[in-house]
Amino acid sequence: MPFGRFLIRKNIASEDVIRNARQIQQERNQHIGELAVRLGYMSFLDMKQLVRALEVSEGRFGELAVEQGLLTREQVETLISEQDNQCCYLGDILIEMGILTKESLANLLEEFERSEPLEADQG
Repeated sequence: MPFGRFLIRKNIASEDVIRNARQIQQERNQHIGELAVRLGYMSFLDMKQLVRALEVSEGRFGELAVEQGLLTREQVETLISEQDNQCCYLGDILIEMGILTKESLANLLEEFERSEPLEADQG
């Protein structure tokens, strides 16, 4: 069960709040292709062509970009690191929104992690 669903079931946040927080999360967490364009590693057109190619084939953006000579392995590693550094978590957004405190988030995450194996066993 996703953490957002867990918070809804515990009546910590409504579905609307979680939906809004997820939207903020998606806006902040950039796709590796968007980062490549922003950092000047590739053009917007090249990025869109790679995304379209991935819709009909298996693989990852970085792997395909290296295969096609659009990015080097070092650039892909830089992009992945940048993506990790800017990652925005649902709990952090809920703190910003005033729904949770750092302490309540820590307690809820602990409870969530304890509950996950139990639910998998019941399924």
